[in-house]
Amino acid sequence: MCIASPEIAGGPSRGPVQIEGYESGPPSSPHFPAWRPNTQAMLALDTIIDRFDPDLVYDVHGPSWAVDAAVQRHLPVVSMMGDYNWYCRRTFLVDSRLKRCSGPETTSKCFACINRDAPLKQRLVQSALRHMALAGIATPLPSVRRLSPHRLWSALEESRDYLRQLHPKVNRFVVGDHNAEMFLLDHGIPRGKLARIPQCLPEDALLSRRSPGSGSPMIDRPMRIGFVGRPHHDKGIHVLARAFDSLPLDAPVELWIVHANWATAEGVAPMFPDAERFRAQLSSGRIKLLRPANSDDLYQLMAQVDVGVIPSLQFESPSLAMLEFVAQKTPIVRSSSEGMEHVIQDGVNGRTFPYGDWRALRDILLDIVAQPMLLDRWRRRLPKIGHDAEYAAKLIDLFTALISESGTSRSEAASG
Repeated sequence: MCIASPEIAGGPSRGPVQIEGYESGPPSSPHFPAWRPNTQAMLALDTIIDRFDPDLVYDVHGPSWAVDAAVQRHLPVVSMMGDYNWYCRRTFLVDSRLKRCSGPETTSKCFACINRDAPLKQRLVQSALRHMALAGIATPLPSVRRLSPHRLWSALEESRDYLRQLHPKVNRFVVGDHNAEMFLLDHGIPRGKLARIPQCLPEDALLSRRSPGSGSPMIDRPMRIGFVGRPHHDKGIHVLARAFDSLPLDAPVELWIVHANWATAEGVAPMFPDAERFRAQLSSGRIKLLRPANSDDLYQLMAQVDVGVIPSLQFESPSLAMLEFVAQKTPIVRSSSEGMEHVIQDGVNGRTFPYGDWRALRDILLDIVAQPMLLDRWRRRLPKIGHDAEYAAKLIDLFTALISESGTSRSEAASG
């Protein structure tokens, strides 16, 4: 196996694994460099393919150049739908109003979303250039270089057109859930190109750390509500913060916010509606910011939480934190993403609430505080999370079939 990426340094081979870094060069535009043609990256990847001589190229939702390089060499291509960056130029289909986006139906919709974040003068210039392009008015040649950083409209159109041309070149898209499957179908990918392989976890994550001696919530200690992940708007932590802030101050609950790097007071405080209340709860221990040093520390914390909350606005495929919580036998309250429904079903082994609805989340938390026995009922119904070896075996079966199919097609073409 050869791992190639523009973001890593090349290194010596490690057993059957070869690591290759490559130069992609400076971007021709500040807008979406990974979703536009890149001649230097293509040449570098072509050299790696020539040297390594692979039977198949597996694109793990990276820059799109690998697909082009593979197609030029008539190699089958598999692309893993691990996120939606091939479709959303912003962040996982969460728009600049911090709302869950339904998808990139039109270039105009994406332009409005991305342009909204720019400073006023830049927004005006980009809007003017967009109207000029739509009217067929060419920008004067002397000003092309000066206006290049503002050409959001033309960059967006070029990027979307480039990716539309790439989609037919991919032999199979690997999806792990209903959400990703329906999204691709809705955006023109034939069902026959979809391979459903649910996401799994490595062995270390599957070892349960839950201890029966940690006490019972509401009897021996406060109920622990856990959030694991980036404390950013697209992950919905502001929704959880608003819901938690609306709980009665005398409610016996704690909020644990867990992230190795970003669980800091400076990073989390802006997500809470009342800064003074946040500082007081942090000081009292009602809110805890926890930064695990390694994966074992992380899983220990997840096992000590009574209920995990996944309030994400993203199109989760599904949520890695959700899978890790479930592996530690921790029930979940989650936003209503179909990317998570095969793991957590409302009222069966957890609860769901509408995107961004902090009131609904608050009411669910109050129900759990009033009926902590719900947690034991949900815990007994949590599914078993699969091992990465199972995922790898299904992936290898897919690769083997495609390589065989591709070889037959090439032989028939040669004999014809």
